[in-house]
Amino acid sequence: MKLRDRMDPKYTRISLYVIGTCAIIYLLGYIIRNLPTVSGAIAVAFRWCWRTFTPVFWGFVLAYLLFPVNTAFERLEDRLHIFRKSPRRKRALSVGLTAILVVAILVALMSIIVSAFSRQLSVIDAESFMNLVNMATRSINSFYTTAVKWLSQLNFESKEINDYVQNIGTVVASLITQWGQNALAALKNIPSFFSNLIFTIIFAVYFQLDHEGLRKYWGRAFRALFPTRFNDGIRLFAKDANRVCSGYIRGQFLDAILMAISISIALSLAGVRFSVLIGIFTGIGNLIPYVGPIVGYCSTILICLINGDYLRLVIGVVIVFVIQTIDGNIVNPKLLSSNIEVHPMLVIIALIIGSSTGGIVGMLAAVPIAALLKIQFERLVDYLMKKRGIAEPEKAPVQESAPKRRIRVRGAMPKTKDES
Repeated sequence: MKLRDRMDPKYTRISLYVIGTCAIIYLLGYIIRNLPTVSGAIAVAFRWCWRTFTPVFWGFVLAYLLFPVNTAFERLEDRLHIFRKSPRRKRALSVGLTAILVVAILVALMSIIVSAFSRQLSVIDAESFMNLVNMATRSINSFYTTAVKWLSQLNFESKEINDYVQNIGTVVASLITQWGQNALAALKNIPSFFSNLIFTIIFAVYFQLDHEGLRKYWGRAFRALFPTRFNDGIRLFAKDANRVCSGYIRGQFLDAILMAISISIALSLAGVRFSVLIGIFTGIGNLIPYVGPIVGYCSTILICLINGDYLRLVIGVVIVFVIQTIDGNIVNPKLLSSNIEVHPMLVIIALIIGSSTGGIVGMLAAVPIAALLKIQFERLVDYLMKKRGIAEPEKAPVQESAPKRRIRVRGAMPKTKDES
């Protein structure tokens, strides 16, 4: 008789549970005792994985953003009966057309920026710019002198004021030094940046060409490795993530392009200098909620103040206000549709957490991640309520108005049969 036949399945299962529990307790105790070492090793492993798989991640993001363009080109090819019987050739042609479109847009954008910047710089007079700098310096010196006199009347010693000024100067000098070091580090990382960019493009093309095969392959692998309930949960989560990302990221990018074009054209017609640059920076800022209007207003006011165009300053601020109002109330909600419903307080909290953890990239991804977590939390609440048998609170039915009663006027004679 074999050993497996002699073993009782019930007690065997209990023994395995006990052994697994003891192993988990021992592992948790080891991690707690050596927490700094374990956390350091995890951080090193995470940084290595991030450096290694960064092109794969950004290639997937780029392919996901360009997927609607590929789909549009494939539908156009179906209408024109091009490679209709060969899906791989049709997909390759759509990917090639998408790449040509993206390169053309980038080249046109860079040429517009360079031409606008060079044209506006040629308009600026060097003498007036130096006069502006000298006037600002005199204003700062006069403000400092006035502040010293005012504080001396309040029994503040000038030595303390000078110490404060020196401390401020030290902080400013350290910031400038740090910026210079960051700029040198960025220059040193240019070769690695271009290599990562090349690999990112390669992975993006690969994901676009073979996304259907990858989806079928990993779907088959997940069905073989994991139970049906887990696969259903993963499929539902992927569906929610796709709905949120397609409703937010693509909508925000399209909204940023529309904002950049509209503000550039409107400010150019108003005669505001660097209008194209203001429009582009405002469009980029519009990718992050509440940042686009700040960038638009501040850049318009700064450029107009430097050039002394106070009338154009007012006109430019009004133009930015009108465009931002139309965008915030009409265009942006239509582009994002009703898939993204996040409270403004949650948006602000998500932006703060995203900026502190991931910088600009974290701020870009903060809102869709918050929306996805909100959807999953609502699904969990619905599941727990259904499991515990808690009914949804029903809305109170609208009470219908009582039928009007016929009021008989006093003194009036009742109608006879002939009169009725």
